[in-house]
Amino acid sequence: MSDLAQPEGRSLLGDLSQAVGLEPAKFYDAVKRACGCNGATDADFAALLMTAKAYDLNPVMRELWLLDTGRGRIRATISHDGFFKIMVRHPDYLNHTYTVGEDEIGGKYGEVTIYTKAAQEAGVPPYVHREYLEEVRKGSGPWKTHTQRMLRGRTISQGVRHRFAIAAPDPDEAVLVDEVKDVPVDVTPAVAITALGSDETFTRGAEGGQQPHECCGGLTHHDVGCGARRTATDYDESAGTEGATVDAEPWDAAASAALDAEDAAEREAIAGESREDRAADGRLFE
Repeated sequence: MSDLAQPEGRSLLGDLSQAVGLEPAKFYDAVKRACGCNGATDADFAALLMTAKAYDLNPVMRELWLLDTGRGRIRATISHDGFFKIMVRHPDYLNHTYTVGEDEIGGKYGEVTIYTKAAQEAGVPPYVHREYLEEVRKGSGPWKTHTQRMLRGRTISQGVRHRFAIAAPDPDEAVLVDEVKDVPVDVTPAVAITALGSDETFTRGAEGGQQPHECCGGLTHHDVGCGARRTATDYDESAGTEGATVDAEPWDAAASAALDAEDAAEREAIAGESREDRAADGRLFE
C-alpha cells in the first residue's frame, strides 16, 4: 500500500474519500483502478486528486483521469462530462446553446454559446467558442465512428475551459499540447554572425570562455580601436550596385585620443563660462 493511501490526520485523500463515504485506502484503490494508466506513480495520482479537489470532480465516476500523452508524459485530464459538470454548477452560469455550421470557405465547425450572469448584467454579448472539425478530428477511434458527438464534447469542453479559466485540459488538448512541445526548434542563425566592425566571426573557448583575437587582443569581437582590416557595405547609386564590399581606413587610435582631448577641453571651457558670457555670444542654449 502506498504512503498516499495512509494519511495522518486530515489530508487531501481523506477529504475526498470522506465525501464519497469510503475509507482512504479503498478510495485510493478505486481511483487507481478507474483512472490510472500504465506507468502512473503516486505523484501522478496526487496531481489527479488535487485536480479533483480543485474542481469538485469525482475520479471514480470517470469525470477525470490520468492519460499517457506519449513519450512517458502522464497528465491529469478532465473528461467532457467533467467539463459539462463544471459549467452547469458554476455560480455565474445561466444557459448555453450548441450549434454546428459551415463557414464561407467550407470549414465545418461546432459552436457553443455560454450565457452568464455577469455578461447579462453588464449588457455584453455571451461568450462564443468555435472548434473546427478539420483541426480536431482524428482518423480512428470515436472520432471516426461518432464524429458529431466528439465534436460537440470537444467544443463545449474548450468553451468551458476558456470561459471559466479551467487549468486542466481535456484528453485531446493534453495530447495536442505535448505534441507541440516536442516540435524541434532550429535556433541556428540564418546567416553567420560576424564580429562588430570585423569580417571575423565570434570565437569562444572550449569551455565557453572568450578567446582574444591575435591581431589586437580584443575579446569576442574587435574593439572600436582595433587597427585590423575591417569591411563595410556600401551602396553606389550611380553604379546601381548593392552590397559591394569596400575596405575601411584603419582606425587611428592616436588621432582619436587627440580629438577626445580637444572635446574635453572645450567642455571644460564652456563649463567655466558664465551665463552672461554665453548669452552675449549667442551660445546660451549650447
